[in-house]
Amino acid sequence: MNNITKKRICCKKQWVRFFTLYSVNMLTLIHFAGCSKSQCLYNYLREHNTPFILRDYMASPLSPGELNALITNLALPARALVRTSDSAFAPFQKTVDLENHQAVIELLARHPALMQRPVLCSQDKAVIGRPLERAVCFLAQQGYISTPGTDLSKC
Repeated sequence: MNNITKKRICCKKQWVRFFTLYSVNMLTLIHFAGCSKSQCLYNYLREHNTPFILRDYMASPLSPGELNALITNLALPARALVRTSDSAFAPFQKTVDLENHQAVIELLARHPALMQRPVLCSQDKAVIGRPLERAVCFLAQQGYISTPGTDLSKC
């Protein structure tokens, strides 16, 4: 592992800026520290010594290309990545067609706070970490942890 890669991996270190969404065989957490569920998953990864790349998408928003790749890897409709229940979405409710893949990408590129969080990404798969049990199952299925059993009640 080269020095650049070492600096990008988050293991009990402060925020790390990362400018590429995916790294070969590395788990990426798309994260917002102000979100309790996102913070809980971040803590879970650290407590289980799971190496991951941290992407604070509010400080370093995803580009339209990265959003497109993320939606593809989620294997869900683009609308699933939008926080439609958030009050910040209200102004866009009548003007953005959530069935239009490109319209969703443009919305999230301009307004990253409307993106669901947390999101875990491996090289070719991704999952929205709500509920957190979904993220833990993803970690087990992708081989990042050996058993999914854990107490998430504090989350």
